Amino acid sequence: KRENEALHKQIEADSPYTKFGKVVALSDSAVNIGTFAKMVYEKHGINIGRNKLIAWLRDKGYLIKQHGAERNLPKQRYIEQGWFRVRPAVVARTDGDIQTGTTLITGKGQIALTDILIKEFAQKAN
Repeated sequence: KRENEALHKQIEADSPYTKFGKVVALSDSAVNIGTFAKMVYEKHGINIGRNKLIAWLRDKGYLIKQHGAERNLPKQRYIEQGWFRVRPAVVARTDGDIQTGTTLITGKGQIALTDILIKEFAQKAN
């Protein structure tokens, strides 16, 4: 009986990972922030769009806040943890080419951030 109760508690604890993990498991690539915002809304009903999600990621310290070329790029510690990747791009300008980057959220980051978003927005709903 105790083992059964322990298994049910483990199922509840793993629930966010299994629900979202099924979607993530089908994709081995990272997604941009806009796509992630749509996925979180469709799968968990958290109504946060791309721009609000970017602002939330900046406010929580996941993305760089300062203005300039590095704005909205992930902080190094989260890249090292495997939550984000940056896809480099070169933009041609009249005054010379500049290198920019697009922030992508990896599968590991999607699971971790979804769990954090669910907890935060569930508290706000209560």
